[in-house]
Amino acid sequence: MRQDAAPVSAKGRLVVAGVGLASILILLALLPRSRAFLACPADHALVEGQPPSGPVAWCEQVAPDGARRKDGPFTAWHPSGRRKAIGAYRLGLADGPWTFWDANGRRREVGEFREGREDGVWVRWYVNGEPRESGLYRQGIREGRWTFWFANGRKASEGEYRDGVPVGAWRHWNQRGDPCPVSAATDA
Repeated sequence: MRQDAAPVSAKGRLVVAGVGLASILILLALLPRSRAFLACPADHALVEGQPPSGPVAWCEQVAPDGARRKDGPFTAWHPSGRRKAIGAYRLGLADGPWTFWDANGRRREVGEFREGREDGVWVRWYVNGEPRESGLYRQGIREGRWTFWFANGRKASEGEYRDGVPVGAWRHWNQRGDPCPVSAATDA
């Protein structure tokens, strides 16, 4: 230790070490995310692109007729490096669970695809993180009970769909959460 330097306590060394670690973590968070983790099946090729909307990576298979098609995991990132979408393709069509995020890293929607169409439960959120809508799709068509919310998190309406058409009585609420008169599906 130099003669003119003030002694540093153990607590002071911990604070300096903590600041150093925090700086490293912040710098790591700012680095673009690596796409190296995307593992393709044996007879597939990894394809990566850099469109203006952000990097993408997917697995591609060459069909017997020579056509190339997405088949296997798919990932897209926002230009900032944050995740945008994760899902999978089967024989060129979106298939299985998918998750989408906004540019700030918040989930925007979650659901499943079957043969390129929404199928199963889907949930979507507003930019502020509050739920926007939730319900079931069958072959890309709304089916069963659906619930919609206002951006403030309060329920806006709830009712049934049959073959993509609202049916039966629908319940509605105002933005304060007070119930409104029940309406017929044609008024929903």
